[in-house]
Amino acid sequence: MKKINNRGFTLVELLAVILIMGILMLIAVPSISRVVENSRKDIFVDIVKSYTNSVRQLWASDVITCGNNNTSASGMDDGDYYILIDTADESRLSLLDQGGKSSLGNRDVKGYVRVNVSTVNDRKVTKFYVSLTDGMHGIYDNLANEKEADKLVRGDMLTNLGESSQAEILKKIQEELFINGKFTTCSEDGGNWTVGVSDEAIIDVEGNIDSIGTIVKIGSEQFRVISSTVDSVTMLSEYNLYVGEEFNGTERLPYGNNATGRQDSSMRGWVSSDYPFKEISIFSNTSNVYAGSTVEEYVDNYKEYLVGLGVNILDARLITKEELENLGCFALTNSCISAPTWLFNTTFWSGTPFLSYGVWVVTSNGEFYDGHYSNNDSRGVRPVITISKSEL
Repeated sequence: MKKINNRGFTLVELLAVILIMGILMLIAVPSISRVVENSRKDIFVDIVKSYTNSVRQLWASDVITCGNNNTSASGMDDGDYYILIDTADESRLSLLDQGGKSSLGNRDVKGYVRVNVSTVNDRKVTKFYVSLTDGMHGIYDNLANEKEADKLVRGDMLTNLGESSQAEILKKIQEELFINGKFTTCSEDGGNWTVGVSDEAIIDVEGNIDSIGTIVKIGSEQFRVISSTVDSVTMLSEYNLYVGEEFNGTERLPYGNNATGRQDSSMRGWVSSDYPFKEISIFSNTSNVYAGSTVEEYVDNYKEYLVGLGVNILDARLITKEELENLGCFALTNSCISAPTWLFNTTFWSGTPFLSYGVWVVTSNGEFYDGHYSNNDSRGVRPVITISKSEL
């Protein structure tokens, strides 16, 4: 009879088995995790496309209106129009009947669908782009390298947003671009669907509109009256626009996605020898000429923002030397000390060239002089706008 071996496994054999199992786990777990994550990305792609399709159907049905004038989709001019998605806000759920929360953990979805309208060969072409996040996954509408929503694939999805720099971009989309009404936004059936659009378009006058220095608020933006006529009023922004760079005394750091293009009280330009200071570093596209400068682009963008709030802007530009002199700045003494303090609460450029190598500038120290190209990088941009009194 054959004798049965009851010896069992040795310690070495057990360790070998455990080691082999550990190696298999190291190989298998990441593979399984990748499969699971790829599946989640595919689901999120479907979620993104479901919102896009909802907007597409509503747009095609001509039941979406844009701006304070409630222009229907079929009558929209060429441009970009933004429809805000936020499942945490019940007032917006009419659009979300075909969408809803993320199926990945029933998370709230926030972001937007961007509708681009253009004219090609005399016919309107409508394309759809999207930025959405459920807090874990997301897709970023990269305007510099845009991709239509229908063409999005798994590789376009962002993951681990809590640890990703892209999370901050998506956060800015929610908090700045929409809550502050930066873009022309749209809703169903003319409803006040986007946060702050109606409120942002309200014009509030604190005093006599014909008095110099009267405060006028357009949404979150604040202005000071510098002149008026029977039909219109011209105003200077209270603060510089949030664009440019921050100089710490050694290097210039770009604002990046923090730069909203709107007024900001921290945008004071150079103040004495205080570092860091926030500034505009780009003066012109030629060595000494103001005309055609990037500064004008900032002003134009700001005008578009205000127009997007539903305000008819008759003119948008930089303040002139003559206007500064009328307000109490004197070239002979290089001083604005006699002017109201709100005029020199920031350092900023005028739009009037001085000879051939600079423009007149105002500093937050109360100085008024011609700014040479060699030191023009410490200035700010305070737009002047003119609106009809019928807007008030």
